[in-house]
Amino acid sequence: YVGAAMTVPGQRGVALAIVLWFLAGMSLLVSGIVYQARIDTRMAQLHLARATVVSSGDGAILLMLADLVSSEPDKANADGSRLGSFTVGKQTVEVELVPIAGLINLQGASANVLARLFVKRGHLAAGEAQNLADNMVKWRETPDGALSGAPGGKLQSPEDVLQVTGMTRAVWDSIRDVVVVNHSGSADMPKLAVAPDAVKAVFGDGAPTGQSSADVPVEDGVVPGGLDKSYRVDAIVKYGGRAWLRRKWVDLGGGSTHQLPWSFTRIEAPRVVLGDQSS
Repeated sequence: YVGAAMTVPGQRGVALAIVLWFLAGMSLLVSGIVYQARIDTRMAQLHLARATVVSSGDGAILLMLADLVSSEPDKANADGSRLGSFTVGKQTVEVELVPIAGLINLQGASANVLARLFVKRGHLAAGEAQNLADNMVKWRETPDGALSGAPGGKLQSPEDVLQVTGMTRAVWDSIRDVVVVNHSGSADMPKLAVAPDAVKAVFGDGAPTGQSSADVPVEDGVVPGGLDKSYRVDAIVKYGGRAWLRRKWVDLGGGSTHQLPWSFTRIEAPRVVLGDQSS
């Protein structure tokens, strides 16, 4: 009897420990479920935002292109760009058309032009910018780099420059809005950069000299009078307190498979260009 009475407190202690461990386990389980639910909710919101940006941005881009081919050439800005605002569903979308002739061609630009670009837009020191420019030229001149396994070769997309030694994400982000890779499929790449007025638009009065319009290859295709052939189209969609960019690259004058007077040559995934904005 005395022994039995002495074991009761011990049994109660064990039971209490079991209950505490059970509660702790349940607490961790609930915390994990809540955390996962929050992640799922954020992912769902992100997918919804991207879907909204794609649908409204693409719709506004099509409206802008339709307006482009039916409008007068003198409606363009001095640099050939065009601006428009369209309402698609509940979204108001700002669209800008930028002629590719006003961008720096990474595939053909000389080391001098690239170095000035990295100084002006990439905020690199002159020596560092020149080294990066030289590395890019060497990378481009490596024959069949992708096939041989050597780093280098023809640029397939602007993002390929991230493979060049010395190129960082920060520099790329600073130049991505003023560069292009010749994506027409033509083997005749310009040996320098783009037309002199385009270089001047980027560098101002300090633009490299010696360029001529002959540096720009003539592209075939029927183009509405007074219009450029190739454009970058940027659609800005404000959704969820953020500004999203939907970017497409388009050629006018043939090549389309849907009977429209344009064809898309490159489509970029939507991305946030501005953080949280006050509503």
